[in-house]
Amino acid sequence: LKLRNTAMPRPRSKNPVEQDITDMLEGRVRLYRRRNSGKTWHYRIWVKDQSKYIRKSTGTPILDEARVVAEDAYYDVRAKIRSSLPVFDKTFKEIWKLAMEDEARKVERGEMSEARLKWLHSRSALYFLPFFGNKTITSINQRTVHDYWQHRMDFWKQPDAEAIKKKFRAVNPALNPKGTTLVLEQRVLEMVFKKAVAMNYVSEIGRPSTLPPVKHEKKRRPALLMEQWTKMSDFMRTYMLERGPGVNDDNRRARTLLYYYCTTVVSTGMRVSDMRNMKWENMHHHIGIDGAKAALFQVYGKNNYRDVIAKPELFEVLKQWREHPLNKFKEDTDHIFSHRLGG
Repeated sequence: LKLRNTAMPRPRSKNPVEQDITDMLEGRVRLYRRRNSGKTWHYRIWVKDQSKYIRKSTGTPILDEARVVAEDAYYDVRAKIRSSLPVFDKTFKEIWKLAMEDEARKVERGEMSEARLKWLHSRSALYFLPFFGNKTITSINQRTVHDYWQHRMDFWKQPDAEAIKKKFRAVNPALNPKGTTLVLEQRVLEMVFKKAVAMNYVSEIGRPSTLPPVKHEKKRRPALLMEQWTKMSDFMRTYMLERGPGVNDDNRRARTLLYYYCTTVVSTGMRVSDMRNMKWENMHHHIGIDGAKAALFQVYGKNNYRDVIAKPELFEVLKQWREHPLNKFKEDTDHIFSHRLGG
């Protein structure tokens, strides 16, 4: 690969900003001083493939030192082109937009809810984009991320907090956010840096840790006692059979579906995303090597396929819902837990 194929020289331009022009490496790199901006040398390198100049300061007023900086920069650019790595840096906001497009496609595939996508947008607009937006992705280091988390933890204590609340319609935000909240919000930073790594703007080793400097404490609610579940199950069965003013077929369908949905959750421990995507064709009878019978569900959630095993009685319970007169979606390709329009 010859030099002229990676960064071809451009004809000498009459740029009114440039003065004291010095070309090097057969015109592939130009050193110049900017008018009205001191004696520091700057360089520009023409990248033919993208029809753009790289323009940067050498940081020195000494010509010999500037030559070394510019020559190193040129060979760095050539190495990146040879390795098919991006030559021009991107801002946090530019990478964020590309990452959000990936998230939107997850919604289209049913892997994520629309509400979750809106949440990512709102958190980004409120916290991340104002802080990181115009910073280049390669300039964000561990110190920058640390400064962000300090900024976030004090965000609602700043003098113009009330104006921000009105602008973003924020209702009673916590002055001292919980660790669990910050860990949830960390999802935005993670998706941006994963995208940056995938696009070769930063390396997996060189990317900063995005973890907030707080403890992530999960406070789990206690499990349902058997008598609580029995009481709840009995109530739902009664509730779905109620008749009277204001209870139409749509109401009864929703109540009936709630019973079968909750029964499946308790019987299998499936994730919400698993159940949202599950269709009738994903439900099967299963007989193990020892002859034991079970209900088998092939589910897709968190970008992964897996099998869920349950007691065989659940197959018969869900079969009741499939054959129920209020359920119009009984084909193999229909969703088991669909809303009234089938989605």
